[in-house]
Amino acid sequence: MSSAPALPQIREDPARFTSLNWLDNETRVMERATGFTQLSLVQYVLMDTTPLLPAYSVTYNIQTQCMPSGETLTPARAQVDKRTRDLRFTELRDIYQELRGLLKVKRRQALDSTDRQLYLLGKAIGGPFYGSGCTATYERMRLEWNAKHAPRYRDAPIYDTFNGIMKRHHRILDTLAARIGKAKQ
Repeated sequence: MSSAPALPQIREDPARFTSLNWLDNETRVMERATGFTQLSLVQYVLMDTTPLLPAYSVTYNIQTQCMPSGETLTPARAQVDKRTRDLRFTELRDIYQELRGLLKVKRRQALDSTDRQLYLLGKAIGGPFYGSGCTATYERMRLEWNAKHAPRYRDAPIYDTFNGIMKRHHRILDTLAARIGKAKQ
């Protein structure tokens, strides 16, 4: 599953293309078919050197899907093709870093049950969480959270100002947006 755009087939009418265009197109076609890099194939054609086969390649695909609820999900698919018996540690690290960059994965703290409770409280209250009016929303959330959790739960934090609950709620929303591709509320 390559994300490369479809190329016109020069083989059908090579007269209207320059020889450089023809070489570029043909080496791209050969690259897809063989796995050799395009640069290596151009060197093979022009200088008769042995083409190099990369140890691995990474392909990436994104498809945006609309759910029945109206939310948009953006699942991403990455595929690694290995062409050697074994990969060195540096190559594995490079693959890992490349996948993290392609999939836009950031290191984030894991969500726990109190995060879930805070998210559900925010969903129940509704209201603006960004921009004008968010201070009143977060102050209301803080009061409800403290009333529910102060006497019973020692694990759940108690918030003195709206700022703390706002930062934590934004972190939860950002984490969910990164994980499932959901837009911020």
